[in-house]
Amino acid sequence: MLTPVVSIGSNGLTDNVLAEIERQLERHELIKIGVQMVDRNQFRNVAQQCAHATGSTLIDVIGRRFVLYRKKSNDDQL
Repeated sequence: MLTPVVSIGSNGLTDNVLAEIERQLERHELIKIGVQMVDRNQFRNVAQQCAHATGSTLIDVIGRRFVLYRKKSNDDQL
């Protein structure tokens, strides 16, 4: 069971949030993100924006959370 490692609050998708998503994807490859938005259309848009901005794949949307995946770079394995 994945625990959300990043939370997107009422300020939405900020540069700081995107930077933290990048850091977490480098560490874990597969991460869950929690969102505190009420509007479902806005939620899906934010999830897709996160995936696009980080070069990751949107794996699943579960309630107010979504899961992103991005394979680690080979540089980490050297």
